[in-house]
Amino acid sequence: MSAACPDDSTLTGFCTGRLDADHLAVVSEHVDTCASCFRRMAQVARTTCAAAGDDAAAIGQIVSDVPRRIEEYYLVRRIGHGAMGQVFLAVDMRLDRPVAIKLLALVTSEAARARFLVEARAVARLSHANVVTIYRVGEIHQHPYLVYELVRGQSLDHVDKPMPWPRVREIALGLARGLAAAHRAGVLHRDIKPANAMLCEDGGVKLLDFGLAKLGESAEASYSPEVRGASFDDSLLARSPPALSLTATGATMGTPLYMAPEAWLGQVPTTRMEIYSLGAMLWELCTGRALHLGLTMEQVKQSALAPPRPLAQVAPGVDADLAAIIDRCVERDPQARFASAEELCAALEQPGGEATTALASSSPARSVTAPGTGTRPRGVRGALVAATLLLALLAATTFVVLRADRGAGGAARPSPARARSASATTASGASSQPQACSPDHWCWDASKPMHLDRVWARARDDAWATGVLGTLRHWDGWRWSRVDAGTYADLTGVRGLSADDVWVVGDLGTSLHFDGSVWRALPTPTKGLLVDVLPIAHDDVWAVGMDGLILHWDGQAWTLVPSGTVKSIFRLAAAGPKDVWAVGFHGLVLHWDGRAWTIVPSGIDRDLMTGVTVVAPDDVWVSGYGGFVKRLHHGRWEEMNLPLPPEQMAHYCSNGMWASGPDDVWLLTKARKDNDLWHWDGHAWKRSDPGTRYELYALHGSGKDDLWVVSSTDLILHWDGHAWTPQEPLPTYVEHQGVWAAAADDVWSVGFSSENGWGPPRHTHVERFDGSDWRTLATADFGALNSVWGAAADDVWLGGDAGALAHWDGHELRFQRAAVAADVDVQFIHGTAGNDIWAVGTKGTILHFDGSSWSSVASGTSVDLWGVWASTGQAWAVGSKGTILRWQGSGFAPVASGTDKQLNAVWGSSATDVWALGNNGTALRWNGDAWTVYPSDTPEHLLGISGSAPDDVWAVSYIFESARSTLVHWNGSFWSTLGRTPRILFRGVWSVGHDDVWAVGANDTKARYQPLAH
Repeated sequence: MSAACPDDSTLTGFCTGRLDADHLAVVSEHVDTCASCFRRMAQVARTTCAAAGDDAAAIGQIVSDVPRRIEEYYLVRRIGHGAMGQVFLAVDMRLDRPVAIKLLALVTSEAARARFLVEARAVARLSHANVVTIYRVGEIHQHPYLVYELVRGQSLDHVDKPMPWPRVREIALGLARGLAAAHRAGVLHRDIKPANAMLCEDGGVKLLDFGLAKLGESAEASYSPEVRGASFDDSLLARSPPALSLTATGATMGTPLYMAPEAWLGQVPTTRMEIYSLGAMLWELCTGRALHLGLTMEQVKQSALAPPRPLAQVAPGVDADLAAIIDRCVERDPQARFASAEELCAALEQPGGEATTALASSSPARSVTAPGTGTRPRGVRGALVAATLLLALLAATTFVVLRADRGAGGAARPSPARARSASATTASGASSQPQACSPDHWCWDASKPMHLDRVWARARDDAWATGVLGTLRHWDGWRWSRVDAGTYADLTGVRGLSADDVWVVGDLGTSLHFDGSVWRALPTPTKGLLVDVLPIAHDDVWAVGMDGLILHWDGQAWTLVPSGTVKSIFRLAAAGPKDVWAVGFHGLVLHWDGRAWTIVPSGIDRDLMTGVTVVAPDDVWVSGYGGFVKRLHHGRWEEMNLPLPPEQMAHYCSNGMWASGPDDVWLLTKARKDNDLWHWDGHAWKRSDPGTRYELYALHGSGKDDLWVVSSTDLILHWDGHAWTPQEPLPTYVEHQGVWAAAADDVWSVGFSSENGWGPPRHTHVERFDGSDWRTLATADFGALNSVWGAAADDVWLGGDAGALAHWDGHELRFQRAAVAADVDVQFIHGTAGNDIWAVGTKGTILHFDGSSWSSVASGTSVDLWGVWASTGQAWAVGSKGTILRWQGSGFAPVASGTDKQLNAVWGSSATDVWALGNNGTALRWNGDAWTVYPSDTPEHLLGISGSAPDDVWAVSYIFESARSTLVHWNGSFWSTLGRTPRILFRGVWSVGHDDVWAVGANDTKARYQPLAH
């Protein structure tokens, strides 16, 4: 053992999570590269670390027919078991994260296997803070398995009972929200019980174990008929003790103590049954005993069929409103219960109910429980290097994968405590960390201009701006410089009290504070998106975010404060510590009077509130979508709408407000792709031209002659009391629309650039990657390009708006207008060889290149065509209204798609394996005879597709609500979302080969997925 190798005590501290973050990273990197220490690490994990834990079971205990490794997952040890199977702690070696793998009982029936896949995929669609996340579904040795997020905390069957009723209400609200999300997706859980609900370490509550889940008609309709008719084989249920779980197909489903009366009668599962089960859980939490405790199976059935006893008689100390809610949940008559989980949420959120939007744990979590085990494993201690490192990081910090916080050179990223505003910035103002990577190894150039979200100004020489990917910029009166915030989380709010007291919040519950020299991360009790922050004093700071999230800083820690709503909150303003205002979704207006947050009726119940400013204690202005502006003046709402006709108002939305006084109110608006700034001078609104068509996002000022506006691509404008001027040269906006690769070191990207933002003129933009860097090619001004494809490195075709076509012969690009398609936009190009190339576009246009010239081919339709793919002897084109056309040598003929959704992209691995993707997550697959619908793991619009093999297909989709894209992957069995990008729209994707994929999009972004290179 060399002097550099850690001793046994250090290795013990490593595997038990007792090392600090810096020491942990050093030991991790050493053990990764030292074979001797790796073997010693494994020995320490098997002996000392196992003995140090509360659970002395042998690490690595795995059933005999299960291998140590399943795909990219390495099984560390079993951490739970139940009637349906076993659960293992595992490490995802591709993404470097701990997971829980639930391995189900042996399945030999094809019908059972098909049904299992349907239900698992349906649950995998769910994305909600109160529902456990499923990463993957598969099968090994005829054992179906599910890969879950590893949930740290304590299941409700092991909490101390009875619980205080305010705590029960909080738990009830969280679980009701999770249940509502499942029901909206058409999924019935069918086994709601305390063992399947977890109080998490981060203060949340999650609904676990959808092993018995059933699809409702709305969700099941998207699956093929043979799958919809499948059901679980009874062999799955044979080992299930009747006293614990009745799960036979066609019989009762669930756990007897929590089953609804109609479930005992064998009726079809409904959402009202789930409401009963949840109510039975809440009854137990309030009383300390189960609703039917101490009875035989038959007695439990008879007790469930009898009228329930009022909760107030059993637990008189419980709040009367909460008791009434629970009593209604467990009514004998299903029609007397809440009609839906949404209705239950509304009841729990009533003012005065003191319901919160997330859970603040009243006591530390004492265990780590895997989904659906019904057991209480105590102490998940590491057995191997990857598992111990990640679990220690999880225990000590927020969930950030270590590798994702490294720059291009692999060095550890500075912690927030070390990210000083001056020293973390180069002399030119550029970031010292030019490359950003997501936890799942999508990397892009972080030195490119990024989307800015918020701005705050204290004085003419002190302003801050925040944006995506940890973007933080500071104005010192002379220039804007980049500051390393110590995080890659999107930063969405910034405000301060003084030069040495500035606050920033963002995604993943991020909270940062600047004391004049150092930025420090302050932990929050949430992993949700925080949108705005407002400091009143150094010990009185507010932050708000999604789903009614409100946090308060008292000088020592952040705590959750009940908001009385689950509507998302977007902006804050205040006249004083006991006069704070917030606005949000569906016309939400909230007020803090020093004691509680209350909802203030605004008269608006549909539109999104996005702006609020306090001119005086009795003069509050709000604005939002639909162009409305309202003023709460002396307790009465007044209309202050812009001087526009109603038909124009409908297209306007507010991006923010700011005021220095009653005669100086500014409103930032967006209408279609135009931006406007409006100024209220005390008498009327007047339009102020910002001088750019870039999309503007926020404004703030320190006075009438010092106002700032920020936008995408790092654009920052300043108002000096007379005119708006950019503080830096106006950046050129670049958007990439298509990407194609001849090889890993020869990649093309095409799109457009614009001098003044989104509006025309649009200039042709072409870039080429040579393996180390991108360079812009000299091009003609032919407008936007939408697609690129080549038969070889010296035979590349590009297509774009107004019939634009360009060819690269290895030396230069030559442009032309297609005479047969000068009035259409060419949307996509693909071919099989240099003399067999297809292009499609708007108005049903299809073009073909035979090696010498382009000619028009009849499509038989006038709908817009968005994608084309060709193989030997055939070609496919897809477009609006579910249009699919097929070429088989003589002409294009329509093929039934089974959908009316717009189809945006098509790609195939062979003539009998073709995919077509489109709006609202539409994914269709051609098997040689017909198109079949497949679940795509996203409800958003799928915009592009590419692949390297039948089991390696990539797509990009756009999430309109958050302006992000998802990266979706088909692995041969199912579609799954690999990761979400920053606030960027990806339009094009191209697979160079397995584990090497490019995606291109807005804000001059070109991202590359290379897990093996990181």
